[in-house]
Amino acid sequence: MDSQTVFEKRFALILARFRRLRQRNPGLRPFGIEWWGDPKAGKTTMKDQITRFLKRNDWNATARPEGAEVVDRISRDTPHYNLETLRYALREISERQDSRFDLVMLDRGPMDHLVWLEYWLDKAKLAEGEYRAHRAVPLAENIREMFDLHVLMVCEPDVSIQREVAHALTKKDGDTMNPKTLGKLHGFHMKLWKELGEGSDPRVTLHDSSKETMVQTAESVLSKIADAFERRLETIR
Repeated sequence: MDSQTVFEKRFALILARFRRLRQRNPGLRPFGIEWWGDPKAGKTTMKDQITRFLKRNDWNATARPEGAEVVDRISRDTPHYNLETLRYALREISERQDSRFDLVMLDRGPMDHLVWLEYWLDKAKLAEGEYRAHRAVPLAENIREMFDLHVLMVCEPDVSIQREVAHALTKKDGDTMNPKTLGKLHGFHMKLWKELGEGSDPRVTLHDSSKETMVQTAESVLSKIADAFERRLETIR
């Protein structure tokens, strides 16, 4: 049996069991996933590929647009921009907690926000007291319990640059897509990964796509998602 068929059967069983449980408890929240991590590590590609896979296998899945595509009334050169994108992300998932969806996915959300707090603190645009206060919201249990998995996608900074310029019309550095900023962001992601227990919390997983094809990455991440969904099903009575 090929891997595609294995995944199709596995997710069919998860979906059937989830919908039976929802018949008994109509208020059961959808599964929730956040994609976060390094630029060009594959977050959006994975989100889109897995959304298509699940929809073609009868899942009512929705992948919400990234806050950066929606929030446009605040300059990006300020921590207030990231506070607004966090509010957007939390609104998108909280409004779908009692819904017809089987799965809600966010392209960047609370964990991503924590990384950008590190960025703004490092740039001295956020005071230490503000930093600590703003960290409390994403780590609050009522926020964490809306998610079954936070998928941290990382890759080496030089790989990010290579992927960025592969089909670009210019090779000039951007505000984020430059070796210095990419290196800092990668470091902030790994710092938070360590703080969250380096995998001891099953709701957070890390995947390094630096040396893989997108197919290899998709299969690995899909397996982790299935594991997370099955873990949650075991907790529902």
